[in-house]
Amino acid sequence: MTSARLRPLTEADLVRRTHYYRSEAGDEIGERFFDSAIDTLRAMEEIPGMGSLRLGEMCGVPGLRSFRISGFPCGWFYFER
Repeated sequence: MTSARLRPLTEADLVRRTHYYRSEAGDEIGERFFDSAIDTLRAMEEIPGMGSLRLGEMCGVPGLRSFRISGFPCGWFYFER
């Protein structure tokens, strides 16, 4: 299994988004977002190639993958190493 390494700005963004959902929609939604984000990250660790290459190709960034966070309008962007 590949271990994900989050960059500092990525970690900060995860915390910011979690706080946003908590303040705008309540603790339950904030917790649901965080859990879904971490669950998606764990799935990507298990199967690194599951993310789509489409956005990376469209933006001219070879190897960039993306995968949505279930239930929320955001996702992870990453490179398979």
